[in-house]
Amino acid sequence: MQSDRVAAGRVNRANFTPMVVALALLGSSAGCVPLIDDPKQSVIEITEKDAGATVDLEANQQLWVRLEGNRTTGFQWLLVDQTGGVIETVGEAPRYETEPNPLSMLGGGGTENWTFRTIKPGLGLIRFEYRRPWENGRGDIHSVLFNIKVR
Repeated sequence: MQSDRVAAGRVNRANFTPMVVALALLGSSAGCVPLIDDPKQSVIEITEKDAGATVDLEANQQLWVRLEGNRTTGFQWLLVDQTGGVIETVGEAPRYETEPNPLSMLGGGGTENWTFRTIKPGLGLIRFEYRRPWENGRGDIHSVLFNIKVR
């Protein structure tokens, strides 16, 4: 079951541990991102499984987008649309992390990571395409979209 909303909120520290365990179990079965303790210092992490969801963010909050891919095939995730002006990229984007490969085999996959931060309240979206950059929209394209709401 895919989540319609990815939300950030506050957690009462007295109930934090049992709530984290419960949310982790719920999140793993429902495809949800759990609630975050301190919205001003926290990070929301989303993946391709959250595509189409609305991501609720607070002021001064960061968003991590992690998309699995395999650059050895020539394909990579590209940020192709960022509208609304409610978030901006932070640092080098994307950062590519290869998966552990103990046998040193060629062709291993990895994860492309983007970090965004909120800059103003409002609505926006970000859209990524998984394709070969030199094909300029021709050939196989896989697209994911995330709606962004900043409070």
